[in-house]
Amino acid sequence: MREEDADVGSWDPEIVVIGAACLDIKGHVAGRIHPATSNPGRVRITVGGVARNIAENLARLGLRTALLTVVARDPFGHQVVKHTGRAGVDVSQVLFLRDQRTASYMALVDGEGNLSAAVDDTAILSRLTPRYIYDRRRLFRQARMVVVDANTPRPAVETALRLARKYGVPLSLDPVSMELAGRFRNHLEHIYLLTAGAVEAEALTGRPVSSPQEAADAARQLVAAGVEVVVISLGQQGVAYASREQNGYVPAMRAEVVDPTGAADAQTAAIIYGLVNHFPLDEAVWLGISAAALTAQSMETVRSDLCLELLYQRLVS
Repeated sequence: MREEDADVGSWDPEIVVIGAACLDIKGHVAGRIHPATSNPGRVRITVGGVARNIAENLARLGLRTALLTVVARDPFGHQVVKHTGRAGVDVSQVLFLRDQRTASYMALVDGEGNLSAAVDDTAILSRLTPRYIYDRRRLFRQARMVVVDANTPRPAVETALRLARKYGVPLSLDPVSMELAGRFRNHLEHIYLLTAGAVEAEALTGRPVSSPQEAADAARQLVAAGVEVVVISLGQQGVAYASREQNGYVPAMRAEVVDPTGAADAQTAAIIYGLVNHFPLDEAVWLGISAAALTAQSMETVRSDLCLELLYQRLVS
């Protein structure tokens, strides 16, 4: 689809997700990783990207979801879009570009499921322009939430924020990384839901976040700064959350980690599912914890069997 082809169909999404879609290349080493040499293991190629992962998780949970992203008109780009569409996401507005390369992510994971190193190649995302977002403003009108990942260029994020305010749609932000998170300190009062890791929370608050108590304090600070709901993940230490009405802490679920890639995105999607369906905040967070544990136990970046029943089964197992 060309950028000027902005007409959309009659299918109104419940969730609009904006940000990165890419190809994931993941190397799994059976034991400890030895630097500066070849390590025997397995290499798996899947589709990924924060926004794309969130969108697929939401679609698998049953929400009508549209993805706004950009890919190259190359085999990788077509593979990413084809897979995402088959999962139930509306990909009709994805922008295809020539003379570009589809975003990619390369990760090295050790035998205990720990991420050793990763490389992002997301230069193409600079083509997610304010015009591209504005030309698709019709999608915002009936949406129940807009979700933005911070890989989206700041001018496009600001356009999405203005459109969300104009149409009265809550906006969720995934700050993605410490480097990207700091760009949004001045926009906190316009964010409904913020889902962050410890390092992103540190970038947004200017305070250390390494324990449940520090995460709880950071969550309350971000709520005081204007965010309505804040969820801060500490990985194996669990999740702290806060809103204007309540705050709490949920321990992580015990799980054998096979691959952590995509677990945080599944957590975000399940929390969004709970909130847009008016679940209590603590229950939405529990669903997120369940989704993260299930995804970390899988080789898939997004579990193909993900559903609400599976989330509740994991909670009671």
